[in-house]
Formats: sequence, C-alpha cells, structure tokens
Amino acid sequence: MTKKELEVLNASKAIFVKYGYTKTTMNDIAEAVGISRPGLYLIYPKKEEIFKALILMLSQELSAEVKKRNAKLKEPLLKLREVMNIWVVETYTWLNQSPESAELYENEFSFTRNCMQKSTDLFISDLEEVLKLFPHKSFNNDIEPRDVAVIISSAVIGIKKQVDDLDDLKRHIDLLIRICIKI
Repeated sequence: MTKKELEVLNASKAIFVKYGYTKTTMNDIAEAVGISRPGLYLIYPKKEEIFKALILMLSQELSAEVKKRNAKLKEPLLKLREVMNIWVVETYTWLNQSPESAELYENEFSFTRNCMQKSTDLFISDLEEVLKLFPHKSFNNDIEPRDVAVIISSAVIGIKKQVDDLDDLKRHIDLLIRICIKI
C-alpha cells in the first residue's frame, strides 16, 4: 500500500463514520485528504474501492490489536473476552457515533461481500486461536474450537442487528460466551 493510499484510507475513516457510506462523496474524501477530486480518482477510481480497502485495513488493525492486547493476558477466558471486546464492542461503539454511520455497522452492501468475508475470516481466526487455549472439555459435545469460533461469529452478526444499545450488546456477548463455553 502506498503512502497516498494509506492517507486516503485514514482520512476516509472519519468521513464514513460522520456521513455513512451512502452520503459520503469522493469530494468529501478528497477534501479530508487535502487533494483534488481528480487526484483522488488517480489513487482510487471509485468510492467502493476506498470502502473495501478500508474494511480490509481496519480488519487487519483489529486482528493486530487482538494479538497485542492478548499477549499481556494469561487466562483463555480473558483473552476470549478481549477478542470480543475489540472486534465487536469497540467496533460497535466506533461505528455508532452518528445516525448515518449505523449503515456501516450493518454493512449489507453487495460490493463488500468478498472483503467482509475476509474480515469475518480474520475474526474467526482470532477466536479460534484463543479457543484452542481452553481445555477440550470446555466445549459441549466435543465441538472443535474452529466450529465454536464460526458459531460465535455467526451469532454476533445476528446479535448486532437485535441489540438496542452498548449495554445490551455486552450482555448478549456475555450470554453467548456462557452458552458456547462451560465456564
């Protein structure tokens, strides 16, 4: 990734959160970066391309943050809670800063399907890495850590659509962990 591409992605984060995807324009992003709109088109020819690259960049940042914070924790349960905190709670908080940004969290844009799957795969990988630290008897019916990670990831998608606020989200995450793991 070039320095200019990184500048565009970093500037576009705040713009997408402020206006949402639909209301954000290439001009908004160009102004935030401090370049002309034609200059922006030379870096990213479409708003969709910026958004997809941003999703992938943010996913990699989340995964790196998981590894950084979990390196300081000893207990598997604390590590699991930290994965959920970073990937779900903090992201929910960040993406719900404005009414317009809620569409980013729901993200049902067809053009992002592939990059959202890559993001989900990273989340599942982070979950699985931590779940492998639990004794095998921690999972009902000898379910494998990878399968538990997939179930948690899938459940989070539904939970995010059902919760009313941050406290409700945290409560549902706690319930999900207690359902999936014998604590």
